[in-house]
Amino acid sequence: FPRQQKELSMRTRSASARTRVSRSNANVSSTTRRKRHVNTTSMLGVAFHGKGGSGKGFESNIKELTSEIDTITSWRYPDGTSVLDEGCYAWWEPSEMRSFESDVWVGADKAIDVACEAADGASVLFGFSQGAMLIGCLLAEKRMPESVKACVLVGGAWCRPYSNGLGELVQWRLGPKSKTYQSPKLLHIISAQDRVNPPSSAMMLQAAVGGDIVYHTGGHVVPLDKKDAIAAWVRQNAE
Repeated sequence: FPRQQKELSMRTRSASARTRVSRSNANVSSTTRRKRHVNTTSMLGVAFHGKGGSGKGFESNIKELTSEIDTITSWRYPDGTSVLDEGCYAWWEPSEMRSFESDVWVGADKAIDVACEAADGASVLFGFSQGAMLIGCLLAEKRMPESVKACVLVGGAWCRPYSNGLGELVQWRLGPKSKTYQSPKLLHIISAQDRVNPPSSAMMLQAAVGGDIVYHTGGHVVPLDKKDAIAAWVRQNAE
């Protein structure tokens, strides 16, 4: 009889252990499923290059940055709509004046159409120089797709041909909210050493459309030394 009690006790402990293992495996399985759900969430980013660049070249130039933005699972890199030379593009026709000084950007309306189409379904837009100004045009023309949650504008400037739309945004931001505009979160990357698009012009754009600012000392470039700060901002604001 004591031996039977001992065997019964051993079988009870064994069953209890199997139950604990089963519950543990269930917890692991549940956790794995949650992780897989997060990892399979698809988020698209679109990057607009500057004057004289190309989608392929821009992809290579900012790969060190985009690889840090792990919330974006894929990127698009469209070419500009104005061909300057083989493999070199702009978003509007070149003129004798700098873009931030010119009242007319020939071909910009076509560029806005292309950018709006490229951005449809995207969560994040990233623009450098003319590409940043193109994002400003989408905002001024109220053409920003609803899917876009965050935009990064690097080395941008005031969009003179679209000043009226930017002025309306100023009134909307500072006055009573009688109208509703689609406005994603914005981050402006500005350098006091920028000799292409003056920082004062970039600050005018920021004052109109709003948004956060990151300063750097690298001039008219995408500051890869700020990649961690930029990536952290995108992760926080893209969802």
